Parts: sequence; C-alpha cells; structure tokens
Amino acid sequence: MSSILQAKEKFVKNVLDERYSREVKKTLSNEEMSEFYKHFLNDKWMSHLRYNFEWQKRNFKIAALSIAVASERIWNKYDK
Repeated sequence: MSSILQAKEKFVKNVLDERYSREVKKTLSNEEMSEFYKHFLNDKWMSHLRYNFEWQKRNFKIAALSIAVASERIWNKYDK
C-alpha cells in the first residue's frame, strides 16, 4: 500500500475516533480531508520538489536534443 493511502487511512481513523467517537460515521467531509492533504503535502514537499526537478531536467534535455536535431536538419538542408 502506498504511503499516501496508509497515511490517509490512519488520519481518517484518528479523526473519526477523536471527533465522532459517539456517532456512527464512516467518512469525513471535504473540509476534513483537505486538512489531511494539506498536512501530507507539506510534510512531503521536499520529495515533491526533487521529483519535479528531475522531470524538469529530463524535459530540458529532450527539448535541447529536439533543437539540436532541428538545427542539424536545417543545416543539412541548406548545406547542399
């Protein structure tokens, strides 16, 4: 199970136990779930930053290679 699913399951269980211990409630509201997502993303921001940086490096590499190929084609077209 992924870390977000485990953390979500734990959060839901804790909130239901703390806030709704006397009620029969199985789900949380959108506002309550937004608390979870905010905390989860804040806790994982460095790994998200690294992930995004790696993808940007790959995208720039692909773009640079595409520009190199396009310029080579233009050069070869007019070189003849």
